[in-house]
Amino acid sequence: MTMKNFYSVRPNELEPGDVLTCTVALHVTYIGGFRVYRCAYPPQLGEDGVPQGSKVYSNLEELAQALFPVVLDANLKPEV
Repeated sequence: MTMKNFYSVRPNELEPGDVLTCTVALHVTYIGGFRVYRCAYPPQLGEDGVPQGSKVYSNLEELAQALFPVVLDANLKPEV
């Protein structure tokens, strides 16, 4: 089993047994919404200790329901 960076791996570099790992960070905003970010693993941390990554724009409610069900239970809405 080999862990590979999901940001930089090329299709021809994938082999059976490879594992692509990432960190998914969900930020709850002060106005009752949330944002989702995908970050490398281990994540690069900002000055405040929060993982830094690329914002996810599609399928936010589906992603939140699968990974962070408490967000929908709290009636938070995705911010695009």
